[in-house]
Amino acid sequence: MAVIDLSQLPAPQIVDVPDFETLLAERKAEFVALHPKDEQEAVMRTLELESEPVTKLLQENAYRELLLRQRINEAAQAVMVAYAMGG
Repeated sequence: MAVIDLSQLPAPQIVDVPDFETLLAERKAEFVALHPKDEQEAVMRTLELESEPVTKLLQENAYRELLLRQRINEAAQAVMVAYAMGG
C-alpha cells in the first residue's frame, strides 16, 4: 500500500485571500455605489486622495478583512493532520 506524504501537498485555502489592493478596490467601489449617480464621479476622485479620512477608513477595513481571512485559513489548517502543530 502506498503512503501519501502529506507534507508534500500544498496547504489548502478555506477562504480566498485576495491581495490588499483588490480588497481596497472592492471597498471603494461599494462606497461609491452608495451615493447618487450624479455624485459618484466626485466621490471616486475624492477617494483617490491618500489623505482623505474615508480612504484611510476603507484601507483599515480592507486590512482587517485580509487579516481575518488569513486567520480563518490558519485556524482551519490547525485542525488538519498535515498542518497541525504542537498539542
